[in-house]
Amino acid sequence: MVEFELGQAVRLTAAFLDANGAAANPTSTTFKYGVRVVNPPPDPTATTVGPGAPIVNPSTGNFYVDITPSAPGDYVFQAIGTGTVAAVATGGFRVKPSPFA
Repeated sequence: MVEFELGQAVRLTAAFLDANGAAANPTSTTFKYGVRVVNPPPDPTATTVGPGAPIVNPSTGNFYVDITPSAPGDYVFQAIGTGTVAAVATGGFRVKPSPFA
């Protein structure tokens, strides 16, 4: 799992493909992220970004958003495409506690 320092910007990325396997843009793209909770079962309280700015679409099918997590922990995220390309991409990362907090 990729680790980041607390306070460091994290780039969440997603690539979407159509039914033929070609890069394609969904009609709407949303990112959700949150700290993974171990007990009770994993059900993070999600922060939602989008649709629209600050999500960036640098090329067909590719999207990203830069976030700065405010707490240490193991994070999960989803990029959700709807409309012309209905798909979900998932990932995760860890934010290390600060030795100065």
